[in-house]
Amino acid sequence: MSVLKDIWPCWSAHGWEMASEFSVQAGDIPRATAISIFARTDGCSFTEVGAWKRHIRALSRQELYEWWVEANEWRDDETGGGWEAHPDAAPDDWEAPKYDESMPTWEFCKRDHPEAEAVWIVGLRRDGGPR
Repeated sequence: MSVLKDIWPCWSAHGWEMASEFSVQAGDIPRATAISIFARTDGCSFTEVGAWKRHIRALSRQELYEWWVEANEWRDDETGGGWEAHPDAAPDDWEAPKYDESMPTWEFCKRDHPEAEAVWIVGLRRDGGPR
């Protein structure tokens, strides 16, 4: 199953707020195609665009839950604790918010990670690729 079908990844050297819809594309398409799609969509010249092969993986439900707990400063009134008092495992009825743009859904990983998927990171050549 492709990571790109489950999440909507985007990337920019200047932060996700500046990222284009087509800044992360499937790694099995030709580099020139990835560049062309980005250039056409963003209205820039083909020669201004670069594409860098990287690997990403989708975050697990547990990882999303842990991010959500920290971001929302979980309060457990029964124990009187702060976010540290949250259940360690995601409760069965917990679902990740569908439209929380600040919530990460993926991360870069090494190519030998079991869930790694090759993608093109596409952006302006002058900004360079992700390091």
